[in-house]
Amino acid sequence: MSGSKPFIDGLGEVVTDERTCRNCDYALKGLPKGGNCPECGTPIPRRKDTRLPNGDNLTDAPIRYLKQLSFSLAMLALSALLIGFGLFLVRSSSEWTAPAMYTLASLLWIMSVFMVTARRPLQDSTVPDQTLDNRKWLLTVRLTQILWFGSALFAWLHWVAVEQSWANLVGAALTTHVVLVMFSFVASVLVLAYLSAIAEWAGDNSLGGRLRGSGWCVVVGGVIGGVALSVAPIMGSLKGVDFFVAIIFLLMFLVGVAVAFVSVFQIAITATQAISSNIATEARNIRVAERRAREMNETVERQLAASVPLQADGVPAADLDESDSFIENTPTFRIAGHRIEKSDSDDTYNLAPEDS
Repeated sequence: MSGSKPFIDGLGEVVTDERTCRNCDYALKGLPKGGNCPECGTPIPRRKDTRLPNGDNLTDAPIRYLKQLSFSLAMLALSALLIGFGLFLVRSSSEWTAPAMYTLASLLWIMSVFMVTARRPLQDSTVPDQTLDNRKWLLTVRLTQILWFGSALFAWLHWVAVEQSWANLVGAALTTHVVLVMFSFVASVLVLAYLSAIAEWAGDNSLGGRLRGSGWCVVVGGVIGGVALSVAPIMGSLKGVDFFVAIIFLLMFLVGVAVAFVSVFQIAITATQAISSNIATEARNIRVAERRAREMNETVERQLAASVPLQADGVPAADLDESDSFIENTPTFRIAGHRIEKSDSDDTYNLAPEDS
């Protein structure tokens, strides 16, 4: 049936997304919703199909993915700070620790991007997104970040050239390093585009808009400001105007970087809140499932108890009748905890006064 939920004969509705047991991490795909984990017996909660009209939400993602996203976003923000600090050291210090710090920051950034852009888990109600779910796009985002490591290598080369007094190589290494840094910032805009899609998946369109805006500021401000600053020495009488233009666009670049940095932390906080919401929802669903299981067991026990025939001194009540020798020879006996006495009439039996 088109548009219907997945059912399997004898099992009913089953889990079709890559969900795992929250207790033992057992893969639940293909198991009946509302059943129990075959590994540890934890109830499998039923999830609502949607939380938004157009699909799921970040809070619907598995806890494992949310934890990884939150951690990797924090690492991404930290590596961005270290890259800025490393670039400052490369330009202001002649010690080997300057390119070393910048290299470490570049590697941390690349690793963080690989973790952030891990393919999100697709669930029953997930709406495909070209930014979040396109493997070629994700691969492009990851590979372009290697430019940061390339710029770090040329920072090392420039430091070695200065230390060894290789005059012919100093200028070339520095120029290549600066060019690669500019391209690296352009490549980082792809990461911001991915993060804007994450923010919109979380339902925060304003945060997504800020990330896209910061990306434009980084590209336009960084490229134009960098070029203007680089050509200032050859501008002659226009050097002052060129320097002013460079300052304006570099300020735009810095504003974009600051907004992007704050926005990354906001997404990390959103992911952390989603973890808490997810855990609370799972716990509530499990409590409901356990309560329903207890109620079902109690109902079955009551039905079984009601179907057991009453006993009289070990003799089934169904085997007794008025002419039975047991009744004839036993004027007083008990059934279901009540003492039965034979009355003056030969046809009836009444409760004893103290048992009424």
